[in-house]
Amino acid sequence: MSSAERPKEPAARLSVEQLRSDSNSYLGAGVGLGVFGLASGALLGAVCPLCIVATPALLGAGVYKRFCANRVVKQSAPAAPSAAAAAPTAEHSSG
Repeated sequence: MSSAERPKEPAARLSVEQLRSDSNSYLGAGVGLGVFGLASGALLGAVCPLCIVATPALLGAGVYKRFCANRVVKQSAPAAPSAAAAAPTAEHSSG
């Protein structure tokens, strides 16, 4: 879907969706590369240096992007009244 075909949405919403998509991609790539490195280490007795460096980098980037997406959602959400103010207190009389 090209940018001309996309429905018009607020920029923040598109940004959040893009951050979530990127974070899922990074996390998936990090897990996949980690599994590959683990399997090659178990089967061949050696792990490529790229796997050792890239796996934590991809996982860290994915977690950071997910954190940023959640922060954007939190900042753009309207302020809700506090739980104490929203819930009425019911005092029960004895007897």
